[in-house]
Amino acid sequence: MWFRKLRAFVTRLAFGRESLKQQQQQQKLLLGAKRAPSSQPSAGRHRSEQRNDGPIPTLRSSASMNYYRGLTYQPPAQHEAPRGALGVQHHGPPPPPPPQQQQPFVIPGLTLLENGAQQAAAPPPPPPPPAQASVKPESPCRGKKKRKSKVASPSKQKASSPVASPLRKDDEQARRPPSIESGGIPEPSPLYLARSSPPPFAVPHPHRILVILDLNGTLLYRPVRRKPTSFVERPHARRFLEYCLEAFYLAVWSSARPDNVQHMLNRLLTPEQCRRCVVVWGRDSLGLSPDDYNARVQCYKRLSTVWNNPDVQLSHPAAQQGGFWDQSNTVLVDDSPEKGRSEPHNILAIPEFSGLQDESTDVLPQVHDYLNALCYQADISRFMRQHPFSLNPDYRLPTSSPS
Repeated sequence: MWFRKLRAFVTRLAFGRESLKQQQQQQKLLLGAKRAPSSQPSAGRHRSEQRNDGPIPTLRSSASMNYYRGLTYQPPAQHEAPRGALGVQHHGPPPPPPPQQQQPFVIPGLTLLENGAQQAAAPPPPPPPPAQASVKPESPCRGKKKRKSKVASPSKQKASSPVASPLRKDDEQARRPPSIESGGIPEPSPLYLARSSPPPFAVPHPHRILVILDLNGTLLYRPVRRKPTSFVERPHARRFLEYCLEAFYLAVWSSARPDNVQHMLNRLLTPEQCRRCVVVWGRDSLGLSPDDYNARVQCYKRLSTVWNNPDVQLSHPAAQQGGFWDQSNTVLVDDSPEKGRSEPHNILAIPEFSGLQDESTDVLPQVHDYLNALCYQADISRFMRQHPFSLNPDYRLPTSSPS
């Protein structure tokens, strides 16, 4: 009896060892199958996995693009300039200068004598019209007030002037802060500041970044806010947008209403280019309360809204491998530094475009080169904290298309 029990025990023990060996062999085969693809040498894939930002982009400097200066910049053909708006003028060929009259040869002593003789021979000037001619015959008191009102005060002259100032900074200062329901005035988080505080360092190969562009004041100027299809493009705006779609991941975020944003974008991009944008956001994506949405409040573009959006994160080229957009690879291009208050080291602030058809400094080509430099940084926020964007007044574009 005991012999049968011992034999059964030995049989189970031997069977267990064989099953254990089979399981170990299966695990080795699975591990070998997983390691086999990675054992093949692939330098490009290794770099993308190391950066985890997808394939390496093809970057080109602004000097190699067709940002050259040709003819004088012209506004869109359908642009209707409001009467008296500054900066919205027709730039055609300059009118010919008036013919210069030949001045006679002047002798100092003789000139004085001739002037005296002419004054003596000239007839006396007619007497001035009576002051009461323009006064209503109601009462003499009202006549005095009417005569004084002919010389308008400086404030009245400024109010009655037909020239509308295009400066939006004073208009922006008049905006009230957002309410608590809209989030109030944001401040950078301690975690954001801690991550952007270390010194920056460059990587050997560029990686793709997310570029978020503003519209009004950055790429165009709207003289009349209620006419989104009537605007002046900033010089080189279309070519700059084409390069951003080619080399980066492009998103559009404006504080205008969604319908106006779509109207403006349809004039700047083709339908195929619009579909290539990661997102196109308007005022409804700023987190404003219903009262603030319809009021003139200061808007803030919190980049955390972008980073927490699933559609935006799925656009990352290495999203399947764990890549994501954050402060290390996102830059906001806007003409208002205040809008990027929550992430101050991720905003590329440029001068506001006020409709001047020929800027003294080429802005967008310099932004082009700065974005190329950001692609070589391991963390954009660290680099922009120490080296913020600034315009070079001596920057010059080539005068003809590069060969």
